This record gives sequence, C-alpha cells and structure tokens, in this order.
Amino acid sequence: MKRLLALSLLFAATGFAAPPELALKSTDGKAITLDAYRGKVVVVNFWATWCTPCAIEMKNFVKLHERYAAQPVEIVAVSLDDERTTKYIEPFIRSRKMTFPVLVGASDQDVKHFGGKGTLPFTAVLGKDGEILARFDRQVKEDELARIVTDALSH
Repeated sequence: MKRLLALSLLFAATGFAAPPELALKSTDGKAITLDAYRGKVVVVNFWATWCTPCAIEMKNFVKLHERYAAQPVEIVAVSLDDERTTKYIEPFIRSRKMTFPVLVGASDQDVKHFGGKGTLPFTAVLGKDGEILARFDRQVKEDELARIVTDALSH
C-alpha cells in the first residue's frame, strides 16, 4: 500500500497521470482489464459499428495484429455501441476478420479517461508499463502505429 501511495505521489509530483485503467467484458462475456496486458505494448482503439472512419481504419489494426503476432503487442478494440447497435458488433468483427480482443460496454467517459475528446475513432498506445505513449483523436495510419509500436518494443 505504501508503494502504491508513493507511486501515486510521484506521478502527481512529476505531472504524469497514473496509467489509465479499463475494465469491461469481452464479446464472449469474460471480464478483461488492461492490467492483464502489462509487460506488452497495448494499442487501445475505441470504435463503434456506426462510425464510418472506425470501419475504414479497422483494417490497419488487423494488419498490425498480424505484423506483431509473435511479439509482446496486444490490440484491444473497445466498442462504444449501445443497446440499439450491439447486435451489429459480431457481424462487424467477422466481416473484418478481427482476431484480437473486443471489449463492449464502453462510454465516452472511457475515451476521456485515456485523454480523448470523446469522439470516434480514438486510439491510445500504451507502453509495457501501461503509460500512454501516443493518442490519436482521428483515424490513425498503419505506418504511424507501426513506428510507435516498434519504438515502444525497444524500451
């Protein structure tokens, strides 16, 4: 407990926020937290089935997932679909061949917790320690992501 308090004070004193946390359920009903991915570079993409730019950029995350499959990198897609549109999540996943974790039940507040404006798409890249390395309040390009992920793997 003392160590946790000391770390919190250190983050506050240096102007850094504590690593963001997210606890949601996956599409198969399993409880998932980002803590489960500590030690890996994590790309967290907030999206929704009704978001056209999200659908367009999802191919970049699929390619990135394939490219770094043998390395400590995890892609986590976080859906902001609500009760009216959740029925479209599974078809969206299948049509885009998404084989990485997809979490459901997120809100605009979750996006803001990661430093986003609450708009979609939004992507955050976390280092192995959980700290945010990059944020994108827009569609992100595959080469941008690859550069950040490759750099994060070397640290």
